[in-house]
Amino acid sequence: MGTTEKKLCFGVFAKILKLCGTSSLTDVKTVDILTKAIDPDSLYAEGGHGSSVSRLLNCTGDFSLGSVNAGNEYNEYGTARANALSNIKQLAPSASKTEVSKFLEDNLLGLMDDDKKAQAVLALLNVIREDTAIATERSESFKKYFSVSREKMLKANEVVLSDFLANILLYSVMVVENRVGRMCVKEIDKNYINGFKNERAPQIWDSIAQKDAKLIEQAGLCNDHMEENPNENLVYNQTPSMQMLEVFKKAILDYHIVEFIKHDPTNYLPQDLVFDVDSFAEEIERNVINAFVHNQKDRVYRMIHEFSRTLDEYAKYIGVNSQPIFKGIDVFVPKYRDEDTRFAREYAHEVEKYRLKINTLYGEICDGDTLFV
Repeated sequence: MGTTEKKLCFGVFAKILKLCGTSSLTDVKTVDILTKAIDPDSLYAEGGHGSSVSRLLNCTGDFSLGSVNAGNEYNEYGTARANALSNIKQLAPSASKTEVSKFLEDNLLGLMDDDKKAQAVLALLNVIREDTAIATERSESFKKYFSVSREKMLKANEVVLSDFLANILLYSVMVVENRVGRMCVKEIDKNYINGFKNERAPQIWDSIAQKDAKLIEQAGLCNDHMEENPNENLVYNQTPSMQMLEVFKKAILDYHIVEFIKHDPTNYLPQDLVFDVDSFAEEIERNVINAFVHNQKDRVYRMIHEFSRTLDEYAKYIGVNSQPIFKGIDVFVPKYRDEDTRFAREYAHEVEKYRLKINTLYGEICDGDTLFV
């Protein structure tokens, strides 16, 4: 996807959105919506500022003073606007992610081409993958705005589009100088976007509300379909317990849970296996906990819920008490294994308790089977 390392700056972000939009999403409209998501009084859409918009999209300029002669006016935030096209830099630190997300949901998503939303997400994820600064000096800033690490973001099974775009907007405005993208933005064109056309994208929801509504609908349809089609040779010909068990067993394999449990973290543990636990938990929440919400009293439902909760708790315990063996090496080792023998003993004891408990829960769900094969 091009030869120049991509940078997650405002210009690259905005250009990808514009290329994935309908004909109504012009350069000016794109910048206008994105800036007004943070600064409602942004003036980039006012006549005569096309060159400022172009500099932002081409990454040859950043958010700066401009040429609007507004005297010493103050907006509703009490911020002086004198000669500024936007106070986005000043307002971004106190901006609400929720409000920015809602603004983008209401004003931007409707102007995007529905057939290109997946390509937009894949293109942006590719930029995140290629931007080496996100993995190094900006890793903590990335976590601050996305609430997850770069590695976990790249492995996400689903994306709430309005939230995802809000996170990128705030990150690009607050953390990245726009001009860093002046070389790579030249490669962001229709061919770049079309390069993702046949790639598999995460499940995409426009908003949290859309996701929740769909899950509730799926839960009701699943039960209705079972009653109406008892003999259909599909997953629906099974009882809810059997369906949940099928999802559970598939997730165990898909997310390498056997390998995770068999690995002894008192020695070492590959970081990818910990991230797989997060993906497993998301899968179980989506396709068991939420999809079968009307079967909460079912024994299998309760046991799978307990298994997923305990597994997640175990992974977090490892995360708190481990560290990378070397900088840049994605392998965890215990933090104080060599310096504190008491810690080493307690850590080994807790690890063994968790592994045995998880294996016991697995056996109760899967008719006496074991993870230690």
